[in-house]
Amino acid sequence: MKVHVSCPRALKAVAGAGLVCTGQKNDGTTVDIPVTVINATDTHITWKFRR
Repeated sequence: MKVHVSCPRALKAVAGAGLVCTGQKNDGTTVDIPVTVINATDTHITWKFRR
């Protein structure tokens, strides 16, 4: 199954920053995808995606 994902704005590379992206399935239904930055350094970013 393909899902097209879009986010309302850019996610800042700061630990604790988060937003909710939207995934749209082939059948047109949508699902919210919360995204949170867990850790960010000059060379590395760790995100956590939940659904």
